[in-house]
Amino acid sequence: FIDISSRLCGGKGGFGSLLRGGPTGVIMKKTTNFDACRDLAGRRLRVTHNARKLMEWNNGNSDRELEKLAIKYIKEKAKQRRHDFDEAAYNQKSKEITSAIEDAVEQAFSNLNENKSNSNQNQNQNQNQ
Repeated sequence: FIDISSRLCGGKGGFGSLLRGGPTGVIMKKTTNFDACRDLAGRRLRVTHNARKLMEWNNGNSDRELEKLAIKYIKEKAKQRRHDFDEAAYNQKSKEITSAIEDAVEQAFSNLNENKSNSNQNQNQNQNQ
């Protein structure tokens, strides 16, 4: 028998030791972004996710239109609630109120003067008796 042994040229090795000590010694960061991966059809997951989001957004289009109409209706109602200021009517009402107050004050003073004069007359009559 002839034993032929040949050496294979290669690197220094060390790859096995990296596999053995990897996850336990170093805390590996787990990824949550798989958008760069591909699905079974060969498309990127990012494309399929974006297509699904776009479809959901388009399905909610009628809701957004209703919201726009509701906001427009509320704004129109708010504009209608505003009233115009009628300066002539305000001035007329102000004059009426002012004259009513003046009349009431004059009447109160005249009643006060009458009461004083009546009380003075009663005192004078009581003193004379």
